Amino acid sequence: MSMADFGCRFSLYPMCDDFISIILGALEKTDTSAVYSFTDRVSTVYQGGTDSVVDAVKGLFVNAFTDGVHMCLEGVFSNGEKAEKVPLPTGHCPNLMKVKDVHFPAKGKVSLYCPDGEKILSDVCAACKDVNFAAGPYAVRMNGDIQRIFSFMEGVISATEKEKFSLHFTLSVNSPTAE
Repeated sequence: MSMADFGCRFSLYPMCDDFISIILGALEKTDTSAVYSFTDRVSTVYQGGTDSVVDAVKGLFVNAFTDGVHMCLEGVFSNGEKAEKVPLPTGHCPNLMKVKDVHFPAKGKVSLYCPDGEKILSDVCAACKDVNFAAGPYAVRMNGDIQRIFSFMEGVISATEKEKFSLHFTLSVNSPTAE
């Protein structure tokens, strides 16, 4: 067991009349036993080991995916905030096997804030061949399979976790907006 050392604050936005059942259904399917979880009026925080937090966020988004429903996930992965002092298992990813074979196209953007953030982001983008990237104002845009996008974000986190960093991201599926 270790104390929470990493976190993600995020908000999930299914854009449909049935948003409550989508969110509650995703929460019911997602195992958060390896993270500390707190929800307020505007967002949720997961804290714990890096792998466990990413696993829980990915699990929630994949479990919320609904064909034809436009949905966004906005958040920030960070190791720079004061974490709750809650004992949690490390390296525990209870959602991995449940969601690893779920594939759907997603688009999004990321911004990395840390020393050498631009170089790190550029290097990880260059190494990730399964996601399409485009530079944009204040962010790098991405387009690809949800599994590959989360692998890319895990690569960015892995490349920066020795520094204080914040990785801001937005993911979108089923958007009615033309590119």
